[in-house]
Amino acid sequence: IGVAAGSLLLIDEASGELVYRMVEGGKGELVGTRLPLGVSVVSEAVEARRPVIMNSASQALLAVPLLVQDRSIGVLELINRRDGAPFDDDDSVLLWTFAAQAAVAIDNARLYEATDAELARRVDELQNLQRLDRELNRTLDLGRVAHTTLDWAMRQTGAAAGVGGLVKGDESPHPLARPGGGGR
Repeated sequence: IGVAAGSLLLIDEASGELVYRMVEGGKGELVGTRLPLGVSVVSEAVEARRPVIMNSASQALLAVPLLVQDRSIGVLELINRRDGAPFDDDDSVLLWTFAAQAAVAIDNARLYEATDAELARRVDELQNLQRLDRELNRTLDLGRVAHTTLDWAMRQTGAAAGVGGLVKGDESPHPLARPGGGGR
């Protein structure tokens, strides 16, 4: 489209605010800045789920929402065409087409990151369990095994204190056990 500046804002799912993720040709210091919904042209595009054009004497702005399955995940914003012309419906359609593809790519990247983070967490958990298993199998000292188990459980749960105990079993022989320790 040939613009002086543009930005990509994504919705922070925790707060519901728009967050500047990318700024080109404008004020790069905006990256990371939060913008509440309901206070600007870009938030209007997100909430209405449609492109918004604002052409004034001092500034032209085109905002197009990033939609995934009719859910807004953010917005693309273009500011001031380089040729000085106002934004029109053709610009809106062109950016809308690009935004549809960008939204899918962004959503896929988010899903990949979430899956990758969960996988890393699970691998770390399995490695911790493997270390615990090796440590427990290194000793036959019941006290050391109990201490190691309790220490690991407290670290995993973030507990400040913990208590461990052993259940004393029934002293009668197991119904399948044979006198003299022999098996079947």
